[in-house]
Amino acid sequence: MSDNEKLLRQAERYAGMRRALLFINALSYFVWIGAQALQFLPGFTPHQSALIQFVAGPIWLVSLLCILVMGVRLYMRRDLRGLVDDERTIKIGNQAFQVGYWVLLIGIALVYALLFCGIQIEGGIFLPILLSLGVAVPGLTYAALYRS
Repeated sequence: MSDNEKLLRQAERYAGMRRALLFINALSYFVWIGAQALQFLPGFTPHQSALIQFVAGPIWLVSLLCILVMGVRLYMRRDLRGLVDDERTIKIGNQAFQVGYWVLLIGIALVYALLFCGIQIEGGIFLPILLSLGVAVPGLTYAALYRS
């Protein structure tokens, strides 16, 4: 196997691992922060919400640290960086942030519309959900569009 083939395989493995970590990170963040809203729903106790957060929080932290370590390793490898972070990947990153922005904007507009119609909404329910959507949707979108 030539050096170029080895480098391409390394880039494919790196891209696949980054995609998986982004998915895990976004999903665990959504569960971790979104679980705060559960305690305001009937049938859920603060203890149940805390238990869910206790599991999802460390998963999010470990995945975030892994993403950061992979980013530093990629920064140090010029030969691999060009194969992993090409123009298409940068375009997908921009699209992912745009999708996250629009999801957050639509969610906020929906809350305002409900309040404008006189429907009282508990802030403890919609604020964690909006926060978790705003952070998780770009990561999930990026992971969904990312090539491996």
